[in-house]
Amino acid sequence: MSYKNLLVTLILSLLIGCSTQQNVRLYEGPSLGENLESKLVLPIEFNLLSLDGREVSSFTQGFRNNDLNIQLPAGPHTLVIQYQDVWEVDDENHEKITSGKLIIEAEMKPREVYTLSYPPLTTLEKAQAFSKKPNVSLKGSQHSFKASHIKKDNPLEFNSQSAQSEVELPRLAQLKYWWQQASQHERKQFIKWKNAINQPSHSLQ
Repeated sequence: MSYKNLLVTLILSLLIGCSTQQNVRLYEGPSLGENLESKLVLPIEFNLLSLDGREVSSFTQGFRNNDLNIQLPAGPHTLVIQYQDVWEVDDENHEKITSGKLIIEAEMKPREVYTLSYPPLTTLEKAQAFSKKPNVSLKGSQHSFKASHIKKDNPLEFNSQSAQSEVELPRLAQLKYWWQQASQHERKQFIKWKNAINQPSHSLQ
């Protein structure tokens, strides 16, 4: 059993009159109203790290005893989330398991509720395997958006056993290595950056 879920259950048994439904609005200004909003249901095993390039503080999400309902303006959004949970290994030991960052680019419709779809994590072994290669999608009633996973690689672990031509061009070998490690989202952002610096305004005079 997930240690986080067990801890939440124990704490809930001590709380009286505490609402299990938690809501947060992640946009500034007056409320747009549900006709112009989308709702993201975030499971307690996931944290929202950033929204559209802006960091979301853990304080904003607060201590959660249930899924978090996040109200967003309808429209395009880039979500960066992360799986994080604590599992019981034995009676005396627990293991904190986290995935790399998961990036979801979604066109969220008004009055739509979006939930995360992922395989059931019923054992420690399944959670460990999931953290290394998570399969997550954001699903609404009509559309689904697959998450792109950024692995938690250590940059110092780069070791090239490439052909002689790549040894003579070490930067090329590293570029190839990181391209293969990059998520689809990271590759798209790199291509945008490459195209931008190749514009005439960036050329040498």
